[in-house]
Amino acid sequence: MKSIANMTKHTSNNLLLLPLSVGSQKTSAMVDSGATHNFISNNMLDIIKSASHDCVKWRHASEPLRVSLADNSVVLSTKIAVLLVQIGEHVRQNIEFHVVPRLNHPLILGLQWLRIANPTIDWSTLNITLDGHTAPVVTGTIDTRSKHSATLCTAKQM
Repeated sequence: MKSIANMTKHTSNNLLLLPLSVGSQKTSAMVDSGATHNFISNNMLDIIKSASHDCVKWRHASEPLRVSLADNSVVLSTKIAVLLVQIGEHVRQNIEFHVVPRLNHPLILGLQWLRIANPTIDWSTLNITLDGHTAPVVTGTIDTRSKHSATLCTAKQM
């Protein structure tokens, strides 16, 4: 069985990573204002579903979402997963993610989440405040050594 820790261990500095949990699974999401939507990799969704089935709901998208990756490849997202996510000790949110086959970071919170959650980010202390509660973030980089991964850039409806 794959572990979430193994999927996110190759990060080190330049990205904003928000520690969170889905059920009993602890991980982090990359906060990316350059991503138009929230995204989750198929592998991450499988891990979360197997360990925390009651925290995951999914449905087919009404239309496929065409997702352009940094390597200029295009993938289609045809499923949407809604995860019950715990951020810090006090904030619980149902967050909608488009499911895609591959991502450098398996969980991405994009503009879709940023607009709804409207967090306050303190760049000097690297804390995010949501609903009056503060959660620490970490910085990291993506390991681009894998030939099977690419950084997400943009997405648009097909």
